[in-house]
Amino acid sequence: MKNPNETLPQNFQQMVQQLAVNKAMPIGTLSDIPFVGVKMAEDAAALFDESIVCEMKPTVVNVDYDKDTIALCFVQFRLNDRDDHTYTAIYDLKNEKHYEDCYALLNMQKYGLFLATQTLHDFLVFDTNFEAFFDPRDVIKEAKEKATEYEPDMFTKIAYAVYTQLDSDAKLWKSFKEAAPLEKQWYVRMKLDLIPATEQ
Repeated sequence: MKNPNETLPQNFQQMVQQLAVNKAMPIGTLSDIPFVGVKMAEDAAALFDESIVCEMKPTVVNVDYDKDTIALCFVQFRLNDRDDHTYTAIYDLKNEKHYEDCYALLNMQKYGLFLATQTLHDFLVFDTNFEAFFDPRDVIKEAKEKATEYEPDMFTKIAYAVYTQLDSDAKLWKSFKEAAPLEKQWYVRMKLDLIPATEQ
C-alpha cells in the first residue's frame, strides 16, 4: 500500500524530511508495538507493491576505547532478503530512552517499521518468530552493566567508527552475522584504538 506523506501527522512529516536516505531511526512505541523509521530512496517506492518480508538482526556490542567501555546495540532490518534494502538502527544502551526503546524491541514478539520515501509511506508490523536459549534483553542489560560512564558524544563517535569500518549496511549485516551469531547470543566485544572524524 502506498500512502502520500501529506496524510501523516506533522511530526512524522518532519521526521521524514530530517531522516537521511537509507537510514533507520527508533521512533518509540505505537499501539504497544516498538517501531523503527526507515527512509528509503525514491526509486525504492516499487517495494511497496511487493509482499514485504523482513528479517531483524540485533547485535549487542561493548567497545573498549581508551579508558571507556561503550555499550551499543545495532539492530538491522533486511527487507525481502535484499542487500540493497538493509537498514541499521543504533541504540546507546547507557541512554535511558534508547535503552527502553531497545528493550521493548528485543521483547522479540512484534515490531513495526515505518517505511517512507520522500513522498510515500507505509506502516508495517512483523512477527519475530523468535526461538532461542536466551533472552536478548538480558544481553543488553549485561552490556549496559559492563559499560563505563561516558559522555553522549562518545556514543556518536564510537557508533560512527564501527559503522564506517565497512562500506555498507549489507556488509555490516554479514560481518555481524559472523562475529555475533545466535550461538554467541548476538554479543561481541571489540577494542578500538583510533576513532575517525565524524561526518559534519
